[in-house]
Amino acid sequence: MIETKEEKSLFGNKGKNEEENEICEKNPNGDFKEKKKLSNNINIQKKYISKFLIKYGIKSNKIFIAYFYDIILKIILLSLFIKCNQRKIELAYSYINLKIQGTGNINIFSPSCYPVNYPTAVIINDLIRIENNENMFIYNFSETENNINNIKLTWDNPPISTKNLFYDCKNIIEIDLSNFNSSCVFSTDQMFFGCSSLISLDLSYFDTSKVRNMDSMFRGCSSLTSLNLSNFNTSLASGMDCMFRNCSSLTSLDLSNFDTSIVTYMNYMFKECSSLTHLYLSNFDFPLSQIDDIFEGCQKLELIDLKNVQIDPNQNFPTNLPNITICNENEDWQNFLSGKRYINCINDISF
Repeated sequence: MIETKEEKSLFGNKGKNEEENEICEKNPNGDFKEKKKLSNNINIQKKYISKFLIKYGIKSNKIFIAYFYDIILKIILLSLFIKCNQRKIELAYSYINLKIQGTGNINIFSPSCYPVNYPTAVIINDLIRIENNENMFIYNFSETENNINNIKLTWDNPPISTKNLFYDCKNIIEIDLSNFNSSCVFSTDQMFFGCSSLISLDLSYFDTSKVRNMDSMFRGCSSLTSLNLSNFNTSLASGMDCMFRNCSSLTSLDLSNFDTSIVTYMNYMFKECSSLTHLYLSNFDFPLSQIDDIFEGCQKLELIDLKNVQIDPNQNFPTNLPNITICNENEDWQNFLSGKRYINCINDISF
């Protein structure tokens, strides 16, 4: 379609412009950026506005056209600005709900968490709001009914790391992360380390698609009996040292969805999981080294499901587990484990 002279003289021949709403970014140094774009082709808007005005017979007065164009364009840009900011708030705003038991000075998150990732605000028992306070991670709780306090940690922008977020927060008995935006998080290192009062944890909504490091993530969660990691995306993770170390109350752990193809460190991953009886690792890739004492202290372990796992003849896989059953149908595993009378090897198992 040919543009009129009025259109060309009024708007010129500029290229396309895009309005971008950046929630997070990615650079070569490992910081993560992820762009959420809201496309806005200004030239198209100009052309349509001009054609609308010309269609209704006011093309003879360029000043009049420019005046109306300016008003309409401002309205369009204002609506886009409101929509863009509304979208930004929807994507960015997130929160974590906690239940904390006890009185006195209690950490509601860890001061060892990087300050740049601190919550924007803390709401305690729906009444007290703490913002921009250098000591916002600690609070003196007076006696309440059952000594249980409800905490809400809010973020206006998605943090890039949750490293040490709840490190050694021994008074937390419940954590709800279903409304937490972790889409930009690249490290969960020691996130729940030492949360010794935590009994169950559901991370089925937790986005780990960008996480590189999961070292000691659940280490020392000694009261944890239920852990849901069914939607964990570990495709970019390279470190899992001590990830479940001393989770001494877990009896079963299903990691069959884990992708460990680029993991290079698994040392002590399940060490001191003293109540663990069943471990499902059916799609694991074990590194050739750096899996020192991975099952040390798992004296009750009865079965490890490695059904789809390939074995390398040079594999440094630990075999010092008495009365253990390994589920795998690969003949290489049979040969690898031959002569080790304390290991039973079967092809399949009914779950």
